[in-house]
Amino acid sequence: RRGATTDGDGDGDDRNGLARARREEMEANENASDSEQREAAAAARETAQEKRVRLAKAYLERLREEQAAEDTDEDDGEEEGKNLDSHTRLAARLMEDAQRKSGHQRASIADRTTATRAPARLWRGHKRAGTGVAL
Repeated sequence: RRGATTDGDGDGDDRNGLARARREEMEANENASDSEQREAAAAARETAQEKRVRLAKAYLERLREEQAAEDTDEDDGEEEGKNLDSHTRLAARLMEDAQRKSGHQRASIADRTTATRAPARLWRGHKRAGTGVAL
């Protein structure tokens, strides 16, 4: 049937390509292993908010691992003070990353630049500028 917009069940999903996507997903699931099927199903059901949360948790975990690597280099101190210090440093790192991405970070560059000794020039404007012209 040419021009048919439904698959016979009245929901009109052929028009949107949903039936085709379902068939492809079913075929892919038949070929995948059980664990891969569960992971694919979980990823397909994941909402945008859940994805943001998952990515944020992964980002925080990566930062914690980097912090742990830095902490092994430092002297071992009091555990509670060390924990508070790591939270403070983690918060500072997150703030710095957010500022850098948004373009609001101010970098101190005065120590890295050199001033030139160019002679000062004075530019003066008109004392009594013309406000109109008659022809």
